[in-house]
Amino acid sequence: MVTVTTIELCQVKFIERQSLLQLMERDSRVALACAQMLARDWSRSFDDVHELLLARSSTEKLARLLLSWVAGEPRNGELRVATEFTHEEISQMIGSSRETVTRLLSEMKRKDLIRLEGATLVIPNRIALQAIAS
Repeated sequence: MVTVTTIELCQVKFIERQSLLQLMERDSRVALACAQMLARDWSRSFDDVHELLLARSSTEKLARLLLSWVAGEPRNGELRVATEFTHEEISQMIGSSRETVTRLLSEMKRKDLIRLEGATLVIPNRIALQAIAS
């Protein structure tokens, strides 16, 4: 059994393993498309982990994580992302302690880098947060 938490709404469809393998054997275009998708997803995941690990401090790592959640959003205006992650889960994502994440989020709120509106994280100024992540 596998458990997954997503950052945004998604739809999952399951294909029986044997049926997929047979389809890929019959149609090389399907096999190639699957290989390309897997390679692209693996590369993006590797890049994300690499980028996160390059950060020197927990502050940088947290800023990079928050920015990664809004990476696909337009560059101007306030950025909003629904988040249901606990401070403990966020701390595991950046390799820090829950206490550190709580302290850093409080500091970011105090500096108006972020704010919470219910379960929505708002980044009013991406550039300011990017300066911390650099």
